Amino acid sequence: MSSDFAVLSVNGRMTSDPKTFDVGTTKKTVFSIAVNRYFKKKDSEQREKRTTYVDCVAWGPRADRVSKFGKKGAKVTLSGNWETDSYQKDGKEIKRDHLNVEHLSIFTAPETDGGSASHTDEDIPF
Repeated sequence: MSSDFAVLSVNGRMTSDPKTFDVGTTKKTVFSIAVNRYFKKKDSEQREKRTTYVDCVAWGPRADRVSKFGKKGAKVTLSGNWETDSYQKDGKEIKRDHLNVEHLSIFTAPETDGGSASHTDEDIPF
């Protein structure tokens, strides 16, 4: 029997600094990105912006990298599995979708020279 899964790739900007937690013997980093899309309406020449917010979770070495290099406003390119978690709160089931990050690139602007640096999965030595 084969497994079905949803793979998502997104480009956007981090909406806040990431938050990292210890979970057993590994790290978990959570963050959100804003993905902007621009389009023209049929009856207008004016462009309209629509923003989609994507909650993300990174584990282990990726969590460490997001925590080290990620910051509010950083451009990121991510791909991973789309997942839904559920939990009980006040007797009601709460469901929450997120991107479980498998591959990432973080593009930052160093404060010293105004250029840009890129940190990809290849930066991880293992």
